[in-house]
Amino acid sequence: MTPTELQSNFVQCVLYYCGFTMEDTNRYFTETMEGLSPTVGTININGNDDQFVETWQLGYAQPDNETLDDPDLADVLAWYNNNYYNPWLVMTKQCYPEFTSTQLSAMATDQLTNGMIVRNSTSHKLQRLSSGSWVDMW
Repeated sequence: MTPTELQSNFVQCVLYYCGFTMEDTNRYFTETMEGLSPTVGTININGNDDQFVETWQLGYAQPDNETLDDPDLADVLAWYNNNYYNPWLVMTKQCYPEFTSTQLSAMATDQLTNGMIVRNSTSHKLQRLSSGSWVDMW
């Protein structure tokens, strides 16, 4: 990815590094788009307005910008949507966010999304997350 793409998607790239590259099974929700949860570290900006990881609180190597810009941006954003953005939509959007069956099968789920209801645009049915599976409401 280009340096501009990295700077525009810095938080997503750090989370991708944690969850995909390092295969860390924990999910780290962002507090704001400008920073990460304190359990990950903090981001700062240098004199050239480039973002970088200033502190790192996890047990594996702290990524530099060269490491973060290695994966393809499309892969990073698809992974981020499946593991962060789409689950956030399920938990916060009312009335019933809409996803395809493919999106639902790729989405990361946990105890926070269990019991949530979505509209499956492929089957045109409301579905509820039950024990990790999306089941028809009726």
